Amino acid sequence: MGLAQDGDAGGNGDGALHPLDEATRLTWTGDGFTGLMTRAYWNFAGPYGGLTAALLMRALLQHPERRGDPIALTVNYCATIAEGPLRISLRAARTNRSTQHWFLELSQGDDAPAITATAICSARPETWSHRPAQPPQLPPEAELVRFPWEKSPCAWMARYDVRLDRYTPLASQPLAEPVAGAQTGLMRDEPPRPLDFVSLAAFADCFFARVFVARGALMPVGTISMTTWFHATADALARQGEAPLIGHADTRVYNHGYHDQSAELWSGDGTLLATSHQLVYFRDPPVHPA
Repeated sequence: MGLAQDGDAGGNGDGALHPLDEATRLTWTGDGFTGLMTRAYWNFAGPYGGLTAALLMRALLQHPERRGDPIALTVNYCATIAEGPLRISLRAARTNRSTQHWFLELSQGDDAPAITATAICSARPETWSHRPAQPPQLPPEAELVRFPWEKSPCAWMARYDVRLDRYTPLASQPLAEPVAGAQTGLMRDEPPRPLDFVSLAAFADCFFARVFVARGALMPVGTISMTTWFHATADALARQGEAPLIGHADTRVYNHGYHDQSAELWSGDGTLLATSHQLVYFRDPPVHPA
């Protein structure tokens, strides 16, 4: 079993916690949560941004005053998170008849918050529904390219099985002319794990910064802010189980050190589970003399 929808961590069938559940394990202190940042989902200079979102989602789900399912989570990445102890404080700013609004902060030591966030939960009513959006078209699975995480120094990449419609290894210097940043693919946890709001919050950041794809090279980047909207109920996520998600990511503009990045996450049966949008900081890579 994976994570229960109330946010309580579970095992993976053999009594051991899934790496995502281990990395997002929290202890309730009466006025917030404490946890431990490990290198299990490490990126170049800190944790994978999706793990940070998952930690905040875990805290929200486990808070005793939470009402309803998450429908939105905005995470602002103010500073790098270090390996070691962390604490998450959160409070319900307002609870209305249909929505509940939250403020969250993640801190370490006596420093100012490294992460600030807002979240909204809702007891989603039964209403008229219409779903005009259509899932992205994928080539046959045999034609998808599995991302070669074995060659990456970033531990978080080994936690996902990602297969893309196109992938080109990144060079040390950018392309002379940019290429389209859009990519579509299949993605799942590695090892497989039943889908819930914690893992869906992490998947929202699973695509590389689009500037890597557009310019064909690594460069300094970092997510500044990411908002994820959750369109599915807990029951819909449970029906997805461990099956791969269909993901699509693209960008509209690269300009003066920042670019936007949008993503869609679909179930295998064509249900739109979540959409996200983020603002990404980037800098040109250093020029190496010939």
